[in-house]
Amino acid sequence: MAHDFKNGDLVEWILDYGGYEATGDVLVGIHPNRAMGIVMRVSKKDERYMAVYCFGDSKWHVVDTFYDEVNKLTGADNG
Repeated sequence: MAHDFKNGDLVEWILDYGGYEATGDVLVGIHPNRAMGIVMRVSKKDERYMAVYCFGDSKWHVVDTFYDEVNKLTGADNG
């Protein structure tokens, strides 16, 4: 599954959750804490992973586009 993220894109993703609640025997995250940053490098082996510089904590994060609910904020699609 190819993604259209590229170096320099501004993205937002779910960094973690403020809490969890049980739904049956499954824990579900509530109150998502979102982070915003710039894509520094997209993996050449698996485009689902990318290194992102986070503006909030000034650190690099490995973001998984499958699990981290990533939204692209810049680019041809969003102006």
